Amino acid sequence: MKIGFYDSGLGGIKTLKDIIDMGLREEIYFLADEKNKPYGTKTAEEVKIIAIENVQTLVDLGCKIIVVACNTATSVAIEPLREKFRQVEIIGTEPAVKLAVKEQSNKRILVIATTITVNGEKLHKLINSLDADEKIDLLATDKLVKLIEDENFTHNQKEVNEYIYEFLKPYNLAEYSHIILGCTHFPIVKDNIQEIVKNYGIKVIDGNEGIGRNLFNKIMKFKKENVQRKDESKLEVKIINTLPSKVFERRTKEILQEISSENSIFLEKIWYILNDIFAKSIDKCIKIKYNTNNICYQEWTRDSALRLHSNLFKLGANTDQEKMCLGWWLERENQPLYRMYEGFFVL
Repeated sequence: MKIGFYDSGLGGIKTLKDIIDMGLREEIYFLADEKNKPYGTKTAEEVKIIAIENVQTLVDLGCKIIVVACNTATSVAIEPLREKFRQVEIIGTEPAVKLAVKEQSNKRILVIATTITVNGEKLHKLINSLDADEKIDLLATDKLVKLIEDENFTHNQKEVNEYIYEFLKPYNLAEYSHIILGCTHFPIVKDNIQEIVKNYGIKVIDGNEGIGRNLFNKIMKFKKENVQRKDESKLEVKIINTLPSKVFERRTKEILQEISSENSIFLEKIWYILNDIFAKSIDKCIKIKYNTNNICYQEWTRDSALRLHSNLFKLGANTDQEKMCLGWWLERENQPLYRMYEGFFVL
């Protein structure tokens, strides 16, 4: 079955990776909205509009369950999304406050997240429902998202750690039992934070395991309620990016290559497509997109695109709907239509 994941960037990739490690074996569409990142500094209304547009794309692709793998989008848009898309199950993400409150004793809890999440009504309602207002401190750390998304992240660990030290400095860490990562980007630096606070016995936690359990329950419920043939589900990941980015591709592969060896074969099926022109035909575009390694990196002119058009049909893109879909692209004048690099065909 088709499962959708949606985030503004790399954070949701880490969420997906962790859930794959928990045993996820379905056809996955991951939508990365690099065009509109970062979300944390936008207005709530802006994020709401963007979230509805992106979830609509995943619905059009046929996803039956959609994970909003973004705390910021969940904070301001989860209810409007569920109201608008009642035909699908939508799973949100929220800081693992319940788990921390359950585990802690007399010590305090620190939640780090984006400004929108920290100021959002949803998080404050959650904390209030647990009667934990006096025990929890909230801290906006938007800069951490930018550092994680930076193309030189791997080589800038010193700057990352310096920022972590900087935002933790005002706190007496001996008074804290947990630091909650309230943004799906932050588990990427979970080890950095844990190393910095290790002498205080602080537990650094995120919500990815809880998201995974929720997703598996939804999948089991869906399959039970819908008569299907013998389940032969296997992992297949298709990644949609609203802005073409070599950096995102490289960072995504770095994160996903950390999955357990039994899952590593799925990396061969990661496909990148551009989603800023149309949605409803995009599924057909995926089906006619082949890993044609004989094509070198170049910008495609109209003539070369027409030649590729013919070659793709030879490879199997031969239904009327697929021809119409690809033909629509070919009619666009004076623009590069196709690009091939690093073994990934990008429309």
